[in-house]
Amino acid sequence: MRSSTLFTHSFGILLLVLTISFNNLVQGQSLEKLIKKAETLSKQNKLEESVKVYKQILEIDHTYAHAFYMISIWEGETKNYEGALKNINKAIEHNSNIAEYYHAKGVYFALLNKLDSALMAYDIAIVKGSNNPVLYYNKAIAYSKRNDDKEVVRYLNMCLKIDDQYEQAWYRRGNAKVNLGYLQEAVADYTIEISLNKKNDEYYRARGDAYKLLGKFSEASLDFETALKYNPNNAFIYSGRGKLKEFQGKFSEALVDMNKAISLNNNSSSLYISRGTLLGFSMGRLEEGLEDLNKAELLDSTTFVVYNNRGLIKNSLLDFKGAIEDYNKAISKDSLKAFSYNNRGFVKFRLKDYEGAFKDINKSLELDMENSYAYRNRALIYIELKQISEACQDLYTAEKYKFSTFYGNEVKELISKHCK
Repeated sequence: MRSSTLFTHSFGILLLVLTISFNNLVQGQSLEKLIKKAETLSKQNKLEESVKVYKQILEIDHTYAHAFYMISIWEGETKNYEGALKNINKAIEHNSNIAEYYHAKGVYFALLNKLDSALMAYDIAIVKGSNNPVLYYNKAIAYSKRNDDKEVVRYLNMCLKIDDQYEQAWYRRGNAKVNLGYLQEAVADYTIEISLNKKNDEYYRARGDAYKLLGKFSEASLDFETALKYNPNNAFIYSGRGKLKEFQGKFSEALVDMNKAISLNNNSSSLYISRGTLLGFSMGRLEEGLEDLNKAELLDSTTFVVYNNRGLIKNSLLDFKGAIEDYNKAISKDSLKAFSYNNRGFVKFRLKDYEGAFKDINKSLELDMENSYAYRNRALIYIELKQISEACQDLYTAEKYKFSTFYGNEVKELISKHCK
């Protein structure tokens, strides 16, 4: 009886082991089929369907990191960035050696505007050995949100070293170089991107803007016309062409283009800023300009430009207190823009606060030592203080850095009056 019981017990253990082994085998075969199915759906761009399969995979193997990664991508596509972060963190928990997991994590942080965390995740992806040009592109975009154009150029250089056919990288690097004042280099970048895609209206618009700043008005005009050929309903092309005409002193024609731009898109703060600046600053229609800039602020109160430009108009209206308030706001939005300090310094000069004016204008020159307007403004203070030698030195420097004659020949006139 004892041996029979022992045999029965041993048989039961054997049966249990065989059952577990069989179930593991079945699960293994099922898991392999599910993985292949999920991967096939992903390759077919059927992301939502693939995610359903990846969730089934996790019911069998809750440590399968790639499933969490793919679910995070779906969460990102549906703009559930917190959910995406939660799933990518699970992917990293189960496999911390995949560079693209950290890349994805950086993207989700960037979309949540958590730039420090985004940049840290991108750095880890780079250390893990990622050679994905999109990683370097995305890191550049994070720096662009910080207005750090030097870092933008740096990482786009790395991106283009890996993939010199990356259109958007050429475009973004061109934009950063415009911001840095490297206009010829920007034109070269835009020209390369146009060679890669000859029918993209935005590329021609961007190059047209750069040509305008270089004073190459014929080339700029041709680019704007080409851009409109490819997209006659792009409001920003009309605005760009309007700014070109403003540069040329064709204010009435410029206004026609600005009006057309706003008729195509009346929800863009930047379009109202452009028209308001034209009306108030170039055409002397101060109240109309102020109205447009107030509208721009309602649409987007985060940009320093609306406050800087509205400050210019308030200064012309002799509303010095209002102008300084606007320049304070401009500086609070972006403390690295030299001209906001310079403009505030000029208002302080008009209020005879020479000490405050000096402080602001010197800060402007600290940020941009080639700011010709800051040298002109500081020269005006020196003239008031009867320090003519210092004034002349600044006036000659303003001339050296090509003080624009767009609003008159003031620097030349001051040199002729005080320095001859």
